[in-house]
Amino acid sequence: MKDLRQSEKVFKALGSRTRLKLLRLLWQEGELPVTLIARRSGMTIARVSRNLGILENVGLVKTKETRTWVFYSINTNPSHPWQGLLLKLLKEGFK
Repeated sequence: MKDLRQSEKVFKALGSRTRLKLLRLLWQEGELPVTLIARRSGMTIARVSRNLGILENVGLVKTKETRTWVFYSINTNPSHPWQGLLLKLLKEGFK
């Protein structure tokens, strides 16, 4: 049942045009700080942070923190094998 709940969370996260736009940007640009993601996407930092947090909570993106920045990137080593497959499908769809 736990896997079913996790799957539901992932698909809900992908049900947002905003989050799909952010995933596409990360696929195209690679690792980016939230300020640059906001600038390139035309969204506010708060909106970007909130939506990236959702994607991080379901394991689709990961963070790397430095002293002054938080960098986001696609999680290429997801915890579930099906998440990796899903990310590959999304990547193909973003081309």
